[in-house]
Amino acid sequence: MFSEECERTTDEVVQWLILKGKKFLRINREDEVRIVNVSPSKGIIEVEVNGRVYDLCQFNNIWYRRGSLAPNCVKAAISELGNQPHRVQQVGQFLSNEWKILQHYIFFVLERKKGAIGSFPKSFINKPIVLTIAKECGLSIPEIVVTGKGSVLYDELKCKPLITKPISEAETFRNTDGSSSKMLTTSVQVLSFDRDLEFFPSLVQHRIEKWIELRIFFVKDTYYSMAIFSQNNSKTLIDFRNYDDERPNRMVPFLLPMLVEKRLRNLMDKLGLDTGSIDMIVTPQKEYFFLEVNPVGNIEMVSKNCNYPIEMEIAKYLTHEG
Repeated sequence: MFSEECERTTDEVVQWLILKGKKFLRINREDEVRIVNVSPSKGIIEVEVNGRVYDLCQFNNIWYRRGSLAPNCVKAAISELGNQPHRVQQVGQFLSNEWKILQHYIFFVLERKKGAIGSFPKSFINKPIVLTIAKECGLSIPEIVVTGKGSVLYDELKCKPLITKPISEAETFRNTDGSSSKMLTTSVQVLSFDRDLEFFPSLVQHRIEKWIELRIFFVKDTYYSMAIFSQNNSKTLIDFRNYDDERPNRMVPFLLPMLVEKRLRNLMDKLGLDTGSIDMIVTPQKEYFFLEVNPVGNIEMVSKNCNYPIEMEIAKYLTHEG
């Protein structure tokens, strides 16, 4: 399995595997990984992980949860160049490209195994592309505009209240005082910009009145749905990730309509995803809007709040018991 050191869901799956007496290898993003022997002709992928050598092709099942193979060899090779800034930049870029191709090949081979869950290459998705395919699958999607013009933004605001969020993934920025700031979904205010202003192309979305939010985690053919009652709290009204620790949102199990689940399955098939976290909004009129899918999204929130045995089911699948 591929993960990160502080990934609690992986920790729980590991505990289930230990309970079953199963052998496994966990490779975290932080681990030191060295290439020993990668041979497409012989079907060998030998790597050294923290001082021990493993042939990854000998493992029956693969679970890609998060992370990547740490490019320690790139850093080591660059360090040997000494004080040559121009050469360091050129060689560094070349070696990074070499490592990128090699890493993608390793995951390509491992993810072709019958018992594979998740995908490293598919962990990076394009939201506008996903929304386009979601609409083709019959799912309702929000009205979205990407613009760098204040005049376009002003015209959109005349139609409906707007929110804005990253086109890619939300980043967390470290402040000089040691604190951090995370990019959350926020409202767009009519007085916050000049109509003649030009700026970096940004995503704005018509704000949807919501009855509840849905967080749906799926593994293979099983969908675990949770309703989040975030609309009655001003702190979480726009983005429930702006958590209110004093008045937490109510989160309960939810049964998806069969037609909505069918369309979600169709979308995930088209995207080639067999696991991930889906966000949706349900309006007071009970219309379901698809927002996005995160292939490496949070599992623990859904499993713990709804008492779903997701971690146990993943462990059972990895041991051919599912």
